[in-house]
Amino acid sequence: MIYLGNNHIGFDPSGLTYPSISGCHAVMYLTDAGMFGLHNLGGADKESWDNRADAWKDYVTNHIHSGSPGRAMYGVCYATGDTSRGYGLANVQKTNWLGELAAFAKKIKFKGVIYGYDLSNQIHAPSVTVSYTRIGAAAVIQVKKYHATEDTKGANTNPANHRMIRRDSGSGKYILQNTESQVVIRTTNNGWKTVYPETLRS
Repeated sequence: MIYLGNNHIGFDPSGLTYPSISGCHAVMYLTDAGMFGLHNLGGADKESWDNRADAWKDYVTNHIHSGSPGRAMYGVCYATGDTSRGYGLANVQKTNWLGELAAFAKKIKFKGVIYGYDLSNQIHAPSVTVSYTRIGAAAVIQVKKYHATEDTKGANTNPANHRMIRRDSGSGKYILQNTESQVVIRTTNNGWKTVYPETLRS
């Protein structure tokens, strides 16, 4: 299990967890080898999607499992209603949600199904911890209320599978970087609620 903090990007064969999703987006790409994920902090506009998706492409296409067949893309965020994601007015929120995920899918040439779960549909106000568990060619999504005290931090012992993206001050582009020296390495196993995504693109 990899725990992806703000703007962290990574891969795990069986599970990815995203602590503290509020205005962020828990993006996940499911392949036969496992799951690629990005905790996309901010960046709810098209210009940011394309910029960050370039860094996403760099990570996914240069990973040892880049050739594994893709099965689905998922996105979990507060997408609609009084959204903390920031997709704009009600009449464009869902379109922009799919637009962001489609931008990430396009960069890695994934043309398959895209699923999403809108956190505005469930009982927890921001922020929450989101977890994906791979079950064959699908994923189970679980959510729980975020409490920082439930997380344990330690050294990043898997840097090839756990990196982050940062904005380069010179070019303005997002580039791959090493994570902070201390990252979340576990959380408590209580309070999880299984949620069920909708199909955003078939």
